[in-house]
Amino acid sequence: MQKFLVVRFSSLGDIVLSSVVTQQLARNFPGSQITFLTKLQYQSLARILPGVTQVKGYDSRQGLFFLIRGLKQEKFDVIIDLHSNWRSFWVRNLTLANRTVHYRSHRFKRLSTILFPNWVTTWVSATQSYLDSLLKLGISANGVQPGLRPKEEDLHQADSFLLEQGVKPGSLLIGIAPGARWETKKWPSHRFAQLARQLQERLVTRVIFFGSTAESSLLEHLAEGISHSLVAENLELNLLAALIQKCGLMISNDSGLMHISSALGVPTLAIFGPTHPKLGFAPTGPNNLALTTNQPCSPCSLHGQSRCFQPKQYCLDNITVETVWMAATKLLGRQAAVLEADEK
Repeated sequence: MQKFLVVRFSSLGDIVLSSVVTQQLARNFPGSQITFLTKLQYQSLARILPGVTQVKGYDSRQGLFFLIRGLKQEKFDVIIDLHSNWRSFWVRNLTLANRTVHYRSHRFKRLSTILFPNWVTTWVSATQSYLDSLLKLGISANGVQPGLRPKEEDLHQADSFLLEQGVKPGSLLIGIAPGARWETKKWPSHRFAQLARQLQERLVTRVIFFGSTAESSLLEHLAEGISHSLVAENLELNLLAALIQKCGLMISNDSGLMHISSALGVPTLAIFGPTHPKLGFAPTGPNNLALTTNQPCSPCSLHGQSRCFQPKQYCLDNITVETVWMAATKLLGRQAAVLEADEK
């Protein structure tokens, strides 16, 4: 039995994308032990990555070398570094595995995309970059989609939550994730509110707002103005994923929740502003859509953290409620057509 250590400390979306690697390891080395190393706050998410048999949490209060000392005792055969930063560098070089590989982040190409957004024509896929790190192990894979595998007990808990909120089994539930790490990546909250009202009035549906503890005030504010809407906050990531899987559609800014939704196979409508799909982080697949106005200045930063230098934030302001509504109904119609085909 081979023992693998996969390293990705953060962040939420990157951990979800790393599932393409754990899937391929499990497929090509059946029966192997796949340990995933990440920060403490992401452990519950790492446990539902396909193929992962064990999760190790990094506690920064104890220090990196305390962590490495414990990892050495595991005697890993292979370490796969999917972070490629200074912390993961020391882990892969001091843990003393028989073999180590790491992924290329293509920082220069992404930087070129930001500096010369209209010149770059070929896009760098983050998931393919992760998969390419496996080439030295004899694994060649293309077009693999990220995936998550919620536990049955988590799905039952999600069902119980929805029943308590008056959502009947089989009801159409639409998720909305109005937050993001950076303010510049957030589509205006009043437009999310208008969209949510339109969805509930014109479709037989309930809307559920998703977000982190830090976004509680935003979620509560939106829910107060939308009758019969729900709020999912302060949940462990494994339970959050189980609840998202109950949705028929997720509408999200470019955020970690966007990646969770897509990896669960939920039709996902992603709103991109200062970041851009050409950076390689947009969800792909037939059930996903990425909205962008393709402004000549976008992308202006890798993660959307830079302040906008335009008179208005055209990349998000030019995405109207009607545009998102039309895209949402398109995804819902496409999903209905798939379900109808499956029933025949």
